[in-house]
Formats: sequence, structure tokens, C-alpha cells
Amino acid sequence: MSEDVLDYSRLVDQAMQSVMRHALEVAAKEGLPGQHHFYLTLDTTHPEVEMSDSLRAEYPEEITIVLENQFWDLEIKKDHFSVKLNFGKTPHDLLVPFDAVTAFADPSVKFGLQFASKLEEKRTETPEASSSNQLPDDRPSGKEEKPQNSAEVVVLDSFRNKD
Repeated sequence: MSEDVLDYSRLVDQAMQSVMRHALEVAAKEGLPGQHHFYLTLDTTHPEVEMSDSLRAEYPEEITIVLENQFWDLEIKKDHFSVKLNFGKTPHDLLVPFDAVTAFADPSVKFGLQFASKLEEKRTETPEASSSNQLPDDRPSGKEEKPQNSAEVVVLDSFRNKD
């Protein structure tokens, strides 16, 4: 069995992160163009996510934020972004490392990204995921286990704009 020295899953995630980062940079510099708006799902257990204690108590594992009408001070840095959002009419500052983002979507153009290596890391951290081939709610996955040396092809066609 050959070792994945190149770590293709991580390389793909980095490439997809650059797409997300570019979209956020455009929004930070010019505002959201047209009908574009973003949904970002964040892993709030990531040690470098900075958010208020009240938000962390309400969303201890994951939160999806929407950048559409009411967000301020969006700043993009090399490895993170920061933004101010209203939650229940109360402004909250968030600082989010790009590694804490598990999904990014722009519903206005039916575009979305899920960061596979982060999802895989979470699956391997949970005992049930590592010991069985069951989904979290115990439904069968419908997949046979693959031999360890088999390749997996990721199809992105469903996210491409068909216009």
C-alpha cells in the first residue's frame, strides 16, 4: 500500500479555501455583488475561533452564519477572517480561522463547498465512526467498505453553474 505523501484531500481543501477566501475578499472590498450572499458553517470547537461566551454557549459545536444584509467590518487575513454580525439584535464579533469553516455556500448561484478533510477528521475523532460504517443516526450508509488502497473520485459537477 502506498502512503499518501501528497495528501490530496488537504490539497483540494486548500484550493477550495482559496475560492472561498477570494469571494470573501470581494465582499470585504466591494460589498456583495448582485444577489450574492454567503452561508458559512463553522466548527465552534476549533481552538482559534473567537466568539462571545453567550454565542459559544448557544452554539457549542457548530454555527452557520449568513453574510447578506447586516454584517460589518469584514476583514480577510491570510489564515482567518473577522466580521461583526447581529444575533438577536445584538452585535457580536467573530474571528474565524479558515480551517474552522466546514462548509461555504452562495445560494444565489447554487454554489457550495464542503471541506472533506475536516469532515473526515471529525468522523475519525468519534468512536462510532471509527468502529462502524454507520451514519450518526444508525442508518446504514449504503456503502460497502473500500479496500484501503482504492482511490476515491470527488465529482464537483453538481456545484458548477450550468448557465
